[in-house]
Parts: sequence; C-alpha cells; structure tokens
Amino acid sequence: MSNLNVVTQCPYCVAYHVKNAIKEGATKQEIIESAMVAGVMGGGPAVAHIKWVIDACDQFN
Repeated sequence: MSNLNVVTQCPYCVAYHVKNAIKEGATKQEIIESAMVAGVMGGGPAVAHIKWVIDACDQFN
C-alpha cells in the first residue's frame, strides 16, 4: 500500500495506491496510519513524503 511508496518516494505510486485503498473502503485515518509506519521505518525522508499521502487522500475522497 502507500506505506512502501512513501519509503521509495514515488508520488505516482502513492496516488495510485491511495486511490485504490479508498476505493476498497480504507479510511483516511487508516491510510495515514500506514504512512506513519513507513515514516518510522524510512526515517526523515519518508516522513517528509507523507504529505503526498495526505494530498492524495484529500483528492480522492
């Protein structure tokens, strides 16, 4: 899901997976929580890219 894409820093992948997660019924809170786990695993660069996840959640909701 979007957590791996935050670590790999791929904005297109983040948007794709967030859109599909929402389509499958994931909530914004669940998606962001997943991204936060990626932040713990990927460090500062991954945390900086969580904004892409938040933006994608807002766009596709």
